[in-house]
Amino acid sequence: MTWVPRTETYEIDDRNLSTAEWFIFNIQQTGYYRVNYDADNWKAITTHLMQPQKYRSISPANRAQLIDDAMNLARGAYLSYETALNLTRYLKHEMDHVPWKAAMTAFNFIDSMLVNQGDYDILKNYLLDLLENVYKDVSPNNFTDDADKGEDMLKLFKRVEILNMACHLGHRDCILESARHFQNWIEVPNPDTNNPIPPNLRGIVYCTAIQYGNEFEWDFAFQRYRSTSVSTEKELLLSALGCSLEPWILSRYLRRSISGDDIRKQDVYRVFAAVSSNVVGQQIAFDFMRNNWNEIKNYLGSTMSNINAILKFATKRMNSKFFLAELESFVKTDVKDNGRSIQQILEQVRVNVDWMARNYQDIIQWLQREAATRQQQKGASLATH
Repeated sequence: MTWVPRTETYEIDDRNLSTAEWFIFNIQQTGYYRVNYDADNWKAITTHLMQPQKYRSISPANRAQLIDDAMNLARGAYLSYETALNLTRYLKHEMDHVPWKAAMTAFNFIDSMLVNQGDYDILKNYLLDLLENVYKDVSPNNFTDDADKGEDMLKLFKRVEILNMACHLGHRDCILESARHFQNWIEVPNPDTNNPIPPNLRGIVYCTAIQYGNEFEWDFAFQRYRSTSVSTEKELLLSALGCSLEPWILSRYLRRSISGDDIRKQDVYRVFAAVSSNVVGQQIAFDFMRNNWNEIKNYLGSTMSNINAILKFATKRMNSKFFLAELESFVKTDVKDNGRSIQQILEQVRVNVDWMARNYQDIIQWLQREAATRQQQKGASLATH
């Protein structure tokens, strides 16, 4: 047993263990601190987790902790992404919600940084491969009408989050199921009072159907937004309406958000958040904000928190020097505000630019090697059958 003093960091040099053994700290994640290990221990932990018959000897909480620590240490440049990503390979046979939750949180950031890059498909395919078994695990009940009745809460959360990630990555079955359920809603009598989509899956179904649909699906959802008086349903629909991949629909949506007709002032930031989260919509949202800055400010009045929120959402995934220069110019000539909130927004984009410069090539090269290895393994497997 080792007593860890109350200091910012604490390093243990002599673990008196052979390189074949592994150990972990912060059992059951009882402490609020991150744990970094030497290269040998990270490798030993990864080797252990890669064994489908043995990985459960480490508790779900600690498996989640290992993923969370490794990926965040890599993000902060305290650990190589090669080491962190090597650890995530074991997720191919992970079935527990808690480690997957940690993994999805970590990969959401990488996804947001790489989604506009030409090599994004390598990341997408890697994640879809990791999801294959856990998707099958939740799929027997994934979109059924009674799937959210009497189900263990952790299983419910797992199902919703796995489906959300799968649909986001373009999983064919997930897209088809979402489209089918959305079409069922369109076809029922009185869709404003009769929604057959399970409540816990509506956000996924709405977004996916609108993303892969056209103007008809978008207009149907917008009409449901106008008709419903349920605040949670309004919020779901506002977010889903930003999922369209049609630039003109997204531009129309942003224009409607400041027209004062259907969307409340306090919800304008939700519209910008939804459009900005869309791979197609981020630049559209920033351009719209820049071209209509004075109109937006006049419409929202003195609600600076909402104005700053709009700027934050429209820039949160910017990660190139070109976009940083555009943002700095916009802040200088139009925003004319050097307050703390604006400086934090600028700093976040600078951090993103720095992260890309430090990590992009390393991550892509790792993903390329992993893709080649998996292809070889599949080829060898086919040759033996």
